[in-house]
Amino acid sequence: MLAFLKTVEVRLKMQNNRILFFILIFSTWLNQANAKVYEFGNCINSSSEDFKDYGLAWNKETYDLRNSAYYRIPKNPKEIKSKKGSRWVVIDYEQAYDFEDAKWFKEDGYKKIKKLKRDVYSIDTSNATVTKLIERHDQFMQFNTLHIQKLTPYIGRDNNYKGSNYTWPEETIRIYQNIKRTKIEKFKIVDYVGGIIIAHNVKDLNKIPEDRRGLKIDLNNLTVVSNTIDRIHEEYQFSFSLCTTNMTTVTSNKTDQKNNSANQTLKSILKLLR
Repeated sequence: MLAFLKTVEVRLKMQNNRILFFILIFSTWLNQANAKVYEFGNCINSSSEDFKDYGLAWNKETYDLRNSAYYRIPKNPKEIKSKKGSRWVVIDYEQAYDFEDAKWFKEDGYKKIKKLKRDVYSIDTSNATVTKLIERHDQFMQFNTLHIQKLTPYIGRDNNYKGSNYTWPEETIRIYQNIKRTKIEKFKIVDYVGGIIIAHNVKDLNKIPEDRRGLKIDLNNLTVVSNTIDRIHEEYQFSFSLCTTNMTTVTSNKTDQKNNSANQTLKSILKLLR
């Protein structure tokens, strides 16, 4: 009799485990079915003051202009002297701020390169996160390698620039070597109101809120401010982005669908974030 009761107990436990397993699978499937990711990108990146001065609006021509850079290698590197030593300009690197600049650089023998292959912001409503992706263009990565090669012969010269926390060209080379083709950052959404999302960098969540790096995303016009949280609402912003007006809706069992209505997308996001 005791052996029979133990057998029944084992079978009941197995049955309960099966039920819990199927509940877990169904719950996971349900969450995935309702999860949505909203993506936008191809941003024009500059300062807020620059946007005002040049009256920048998003269009393909302006995006291509601001996503390009120009460089040339001087025949004789220019020496910059100071009390702390010397530095040499081995490559002239410039940004065209308007189409006249671009025309002048082209006429003056500069080479044009693309900076980014793509930049994307993804808002995941299932876990209230924003993921930022930057993928640099092959042309920029090749330029970066070339710049390092041009700087390397100047390592160890006695009259090189030596500051308190900076040694040229070693520190410059180190900075360029740390530039990766792909960079991904994740942010946690902490607040939203009136179409504005505030998200904190997940790597800074152990810090007090004011010291964290974060994003201010205005879904009404698809602008993004990147700054520390204590300064993210200031009028002047050094890192200000204007992105495309179209957003892409991605679901777990549907292919990408274009949504041309920013207001409709905004309402969907806010409803899912509640």
